[in-house]
Amino acid sequence: MEIAMSNTTQVASKKQAQLQQQLAKRQQALAKIEQRARLANKKTQIEVAKGELEKARIDLLNAKIHLNEVPSEDKVGQLYARAKVKEAEAKVLSFRAQLYSQQDELKALKASFIEADNAPVSSDEPDDNIAPAFDIA
Repeated sequence: MEIAMSNTTQVASKKQAQLQQQLAKRQQALAKIEQRARLANKKTQIEVAKGELEKARIDLLNAKIHLNEVPSEDKVGQLYARAKVKEAEAKVLSFRAQLYSQQDELKALKASFIEADNAPVSSDEPDDNIAPAFDIA
């Protein structure tokens, strides 16, 4: 009877170890899915930043065109137009910095994911050497 209980305990402990391995494998799969989601989110943020930068560049061109259209006799108008050009230039620089920052963050994310992918992975293979549980009474 003690042999049967020992065998049952051994089988149960092997089964528990197998279940823990499966859980670890699933947690790793979930982590990879979350990594992909973070990458996709960062790529979307980069596309938005590119769009904002492009709009700021267009605004800058429009401000420069407006400056050229202001008559040279209109000193106040020219000052106002120059201020608009400077403001547009500042926005372009700001959006460019934001884009570069987003791109750097994406590179860092990719690098951290590559390091995580090189980590050892536990096996999800079932152990065929587990004996069936027989309770001999």
